[in-house]
Amino acid sequence: MGSIANKLQAVGCAVLGLLAVVVVLVVGLALLAIGDGGEPAAGSGGGPGVLDKPPTIACEVGDPCDLGEPKVTITKAQATGLVATRHGDYEGNHVVVEFEYTYRGTQPATVKPYSWKLEDGQGRSYDYAPEQSLDYASTENRELEAMDMNPGTKRLGAMVFEVAPDAEGFTLIVNDLIRPQASEKAEVDL
Repeated sequence: MGSIANKLQAVGCAVLGLLAVVVVLVVGLALLAIGDGGEPAAGSGGGPGVLDKPPTIACEVGDPCDLGEPKVTITKAQATGLVATRHGDYEGNHVVVEFEYTYRGTQPATVKPYSWKLEDGQGRSYDYAPEQSLDYASTENRELEAMDMNPGTKRLGAMVFEVAPDAEGFTLIVNDLIRPQASEKAEVDL
């Protein structure tokens, strides 16, 4: 009978040892969380970390904006009530944005559908107007969307945004036109 008692004693010691390890791990993780201000660990999905997008950078109209692989320069931004194109005129409240886009990747690539946003001073967000943008870009020889680009190529582009009648104080949210999800973002006050 002595051997069964020894076995039970050994199993009990093993369970206690395992329990002690679990307690030490829980306490250690709690201390780590407190030590870094309670912020979740990098890449854990709960806060800023290595898997999150880079912070937004500030750029100005007329100055090159380095987004990593691409470089974008907003050359013109104008609020207007009329967008004149060779395909017809568009009346209403618009903001016309002209830009230079330099692709600095290592392989040929195609410009994706535009994903830039325009925000007004009241926090409203506007997508570009595809029809007006295409007509304006073709009229001004600034067609870029869906175009193929080689490394080192610079091309002209344009976007038209339809905005609310009382909109003012615009900020353009810019990202890479070829790899928009992987790109750094920039804010350009217009």
